[in-house]
Amino acid sequence: MSTKTTIKRIALVAAVAAAFGGLSTVASNAAAGLANFTLGGAASGAGYQSTTATANATVGTYESVVLTFASETDKVATITSAGVGTIAVPSIAATGSNALATTGITTTGVTVYGTGTLNDVPGTTHNVTLGTYSLSFSAYSATAGTQTITLADTTGTSTATITWGAAPVFSLGNSPVIFVETSTATSAVNAAITARIAGGTTTDSSAAVSKSAGYVGVVRASLFDNESPAVALAGKTVSATITGAGLLIGQATADAAAAAGSVSAVASSVVDSSGFADFYVYSSGAAGTATITVSYTDGSGNTTVLGTKSVVFYNTTPAKFTTVQNLYVGTAGQALGESTTGGDQTTAAHTAAALVYAQDASGNPVGGLHSVGTWSATSSNTNVISSTLAATPVEDTDATYGEGTGYYIVQPQFAAGATAGSSATLTVKWTSADGLTVITAPAITFTVGATLASTVAFTTDEASYAPGQQVVLTATVKDAAGNAVADGTYNVFAAPATGTTVLTPSAALTSSPFASSTGNVLVVNGVATAKFYAPYTDGSVILSGTTGTTGLVPALQATAIKVTFDVATGASAASSAATDAANEATDAANAATDAANAAADAADAATQAAQDASAQAQAALAAVNALSAKITVLAAQIAKIVKKLGA
Repeated sequence: MSTKTTIKRIALVAAVAAAFGGLSTVASNAAAGLANFTLGGAASGAGYQSTTATANATVGTYESVVLTFASETDKVATITSAGVGTIAVPSIAATGSNALATTGITTTGVTVYGTGTLNDVPGTTHNVTLGTYSLSFSAYSATAGTQTITLADTTGTSTATITWGAAPVFSLGNSPVIFVETSTATSAVNAAITARIAGGTTTDSSAAVSKSAGYVGVVRASLFDNESPAVALAGKTVSATITGAGLLIGQATADAAAAAGSVSAVASSVVDSSGFADFYVYSSGAAGTATITVSYTDGSGNTTVLGTKSVVFYNTTPAKFTTVQNLYVGTAGQALGESTTGGDQTTAAHTAAALVYAQDASGNPVGGLHSVGTWSATSSNTNVISSTLAATPVEDTDATYGEGTGYYIVQPQFAAGATAGSSATLTVKWTSADGLTVITAPAITFTVGATLASTVAFTTDEASYAPGQQVVLTATVKDAAGNAVADGTYNVFAAPATGTTVLTPSAALTSSPFASSTGNVLVVNGVATAKFYAPYTDGSVILSGTTGTTGLVPALQATAIKVTFDVATGASAASSAATDAANEATDAANAATDAANAAADAADAATQAAQDASAQAQAALAAVNALSAKITVLAAQIAKIVKKLGA
């Protein structure tokens, strides 16, 4: 091979420093992302280290290498290649005193040594250590497979394995598309979106937005190849179309404000160096669902849909209300439930007593009503529930606990003199600012309850369960009058000494019913429920515990709790089924015997009847014969008489 050709092959060299026995390569085109890899050694004075490394490269390309020796005391080293591919090392003559030299080889190996003088003939002398000299070479393979390059000297060996494969191509699996709702199109917002994708988060925003909102968010497409790690296909063009409500701007820069052109139903965006292409979404003034389809067309004209995203634009005027009730029983003078965020629902105070859900004529949620129009309420009995809400309904859009767009929190106010056991309905309505639109929610019923429990009863939804079947255990908590206690936290169980097990099972369970480190349980509408799975043991299961103190009348405090249910294993069930089948078979056999006996009796009766009929027939025949004989005699006598008369 000519020196000129060799120079071309090593033109892609990426210089990498390593101790003796150490070399690195960077793939010019990697099928799966060839990163720097190191063969062997450490820095000066650290001693020799044998190492291994792996990398991927594209068939038909040259992977260039720079080998740098550092503080190497050996005078000779060898580089060999096995498997597919070759290595190409130029013939290097000494160019000065103490220079590195090789004889040059282009197939599977080469010897590297240090020369003493300018006139040393390569391959004949190795007078000095390899020192800190560098050697350039390249690896090449025309076929797919594995190439192993080994560097060796007297102190050890290091190897690198290159897997040669096809050239990288676009990967749909490595190119997610997400929609992030935001009213601000800034570099900071987009950086956050980038971080979400980089972190593996591809969850779309799902909240509905107003049809008059203007800019509502960004659809971020990503375009990467099939390498590992994936490499961005920067500079490629991605297109998007939007149908239904909404419009788009294709964006290749950081901020929507810098976008050229105007919003439309079709847009394109160029993939940046990070692999992302943005499309900014705007409202069009129409309500409905926007469907955004993002596509990529490769150089061969093949089009791939990267993803389809939806954005709901709602009308600003509601058409109907529905209600969701979470709490039911309050106390006199109480403002029941959460008033601002919907809460985490761990206690009654952190739970919205009720929610009004606003929808437009198409069934889409309608947000923003808390800041426009007027909310009011009507009570069926103001001695129980006030017609004045404890707080003006606000939209429950808290990022952590909120129900989302269109849900408005209702906090009822119980009358100061309300008596336990009494009930009233509360009807909430919204009136538009111009007074032309009035939407009324379905009435919600609330009851007044006591705060002291007199009874706690435990029941299971079934008396017997199959192994592993879900069990629903219900605690019913009532006051002295037998009414449901006020919604809230009650110390139904004594606090466990350790852990959270308040009911001790007689057989192993996968979870602890009503688990609580304090024994406190949230009771709503007079009940609290726990779900767990039946054990895998046959027989009766007993849950035992002790009631607590707070919120319970003295007679109920520190009393024993015992809940029992049965578990039938498969063997027991099969045995029972077999017994039932045997009993049924016996019954069937008895019935068959009875039927056979009845048939025999019927046959006997039929035989006797036939015999009787035969005897009767014979008697009748004899009577007929006798009568016939008499008729014959009579006829003869008549004939004689007639003859005499004629004479």
